[in-house]
Amino acid sequence: MPVSLTTLAVIAPTLAARSDALTWLGMSFAEHRADEWGQVYVYAMAYHCAHCMTMFMRAEQQAALGNYTAPVGPLTSVTAGKLSEGYGSTSHRVGEVSVSDQEYTATSYGLRYLSLRNSRGRIPFVARIDET
Repeated sequence: MPVSLTTLAVIAPTLAARSDALTWLGMSFAEHRADEWGQVYVYAMAYHCAHCMTMFMRAEQQAALGNYTAPVGPLTSVTAGKLSEGYGSTSHRVGEVSVSDQEYTATSYGLRYLSLRNSRGRIPFVARIDET
């Protein structure tokens, strides 16, 4: 089992057990550069993958109910019979959350991804100036 799938299995065992987990992990890794993440790269990609898979599964559930509209914001609760499940809301903030980060506040996996991203040191920009 690849190290990233092992990490995903620790973070989200149900998601890691899906037959398409490696495909989702591959997409997460393809969207990010390892040198920008340092030692937290594998963990961040596992959280990113879990977030994307969760959002996709929510969209599938909504489509199965006949709701084909794109979600406007994070899902805050779901009720099925006597079972009710709640999720994070837009009022929960992790570090600096921009509009482009807003989607990540919809899942605990996304929040952890943002936390890892915001906690790592920024890579300094170095400009070389040739004096001639």
